[in-house]
Amino acid sequence: ANARCIYGEPVERDGVTVITVGKAIYGFGGGSGENEKETGSGGGGGAAVTPVGYIEIKNGESRFRPIRD
Repeated sequence: ANARCIYGEPVERDGVTVITVGKAIYGFGGGSGENEKETGSGGGGGAAVTPVGYIEIKNGESRFRPIRD
């Protein structure tokens, strides 16, 4: 994940600029094992980006506005 995943492109309308903000989480795992007849291994990973709010820029001031469920 990088800043492009977290912060959206700024959108301006009627003197107000809005930048969306997200939260990225990721995880990875792996393992291996064996017994008398077999061996094996595996791995996996995943990632998700969830919207959490937006930055509002108006009249030279910025403010974070959270999105609530």
